[in-house]
Amino acid sequence: MNPGLAPSVDLDAFKAVNDGGGHQAGDQLLSDLARVLEDVIRGGGDFIARIGGDEFGLIAPDSDPLGIGRLTKRLGEALPEGVEASIGASTWDGTENASDLLRRGDDAMYRSKLGHRGDMG
Repeated sequence: MNPGLAPSVDLDAFKAVNDGGGHQAGDQLLSDLARVLEDVIRGGGDFIARIGGDEFGLIAPDSDPLGIGRLTKRLGEALPEGVEASIGASTWDGTENASDLLRRGDDAMYRSKLGHRGDMG
């Protein structure tokens, strides 16, 4: 199997949390999200890290597109109550560099985010 990557988990409306509850509320939400994400990932190789702001990245080695789909679904289902996130996934094609892989994952996450905004409409 190819190494898989679900590079982007981005909180929706995170700015509203910071604006409404202050940065302590935002920091608490980030901590809660990190714990949830750590609980969902598979042991023995998956790695999650905060990329910046309200965005997290996940490396899931030895995952195929079906496995990444299952993992991103579990991530979405495990979010704290009332929290929504946009999740984008990509899998390594065996030739591209890390920057291109991350860019494709970010593109998928932004498409997800646009879909959520459309649903709010």
